[in-house]
Amino acid sequence: SPAIQDPNNVNPLRRLGGNANLREETANTYTIGAVFQPHFLPRFSATVDYYNIKIDNYITSGVGTQAIGQLCFEGNVQQYCNAITRNGIGEIDSFRDGYVNSGGLKTAGIDFKASYTVPLGNALGTATKLVFGFDGTRLLKYDYTPVVGIDLVYHCAGAFGANCGVPTPQWRHSLRATLATRKFEISGMWRYIGPTDDDEPKAVYATEHFTSVSYFDLSGSVKASDVFTIRAGVTNLFNKKPLLAASTQNGGNGEQTNTFPTLYDVLGRRFFVSATMNF
Repeated sequence: SPAIQDPNNVNPLRRLGGNANLREETANTYTIGAVFQPHFLPRFSATVDYYNIKIDNYITSGVGTQAIGQLCFEGNVQQYCNAITRNGIGEIDSFRDGYVNSGGLKTAGIDFKASYTVPLGNALGTATKLVFGFDGTRLLKYDYTPVVGIDLVYHCAGAFGANCGVPTPQWRHSLRATLATRKFEISGMWRYIGPTDDDEPKAVYATEHFTSVSYFDLSGSVKASDVFTIRAGVTNLFNKKPLLAASTQNGGNGEQTNTFPTLYDVLGRRFFVSATMNF
């Protein structure tokens, strides 16, 4: 028989499918929250919420080619070796994968929310105020176990890649400032996505680290009459480009995107205009 060769340089096929033996997911969750409205700082409000979620029988679209390879070549688990198909010269040709009940998902974090209003009197000839709004989240844990009964856990908080998928930064926030009167509003927003690292330390990819990303948006509205309002704005004001990753790192989808379009802005700077009329 021919000697077993290294895998092809291109991504082998991954054959996905359903599973009639899937079981329902079950979850244990709890949250603890607090609200702060200090007397010494009127018009300020803040909330802090801790969440902890544990999902058993977590349904996933497959354990992934990386896990199949690890469980076969490093763990010597025969069922995962059987999921690998080779061609006539011993190269890996495809992986058979599908929806499965994984070993579970555990996640925990803290959500922050705050708002503050500053009255400016009649600074612009009418009642004027400056409003600040903040939303942030600190991810403490995001642990995924792909296979039941196998001691293989991916620690995905602050990571991305072939195992963890879309980047899950440990810190994200948005901060909005709005200058408002009875007739118009002008608003600016800062959206921040924290840094992440590739989830596979044994492999060196073209992208091992994603830096933090900031997007800035501007919008405004004018109340032309009691029934007619015009809104306009620009999203991604500074035309921030998406961060790039190798195709293997985002599930083989990189030939089309080389990024994570569900998280990073791939459209660039764009403008919008809308109008509403109340009858």
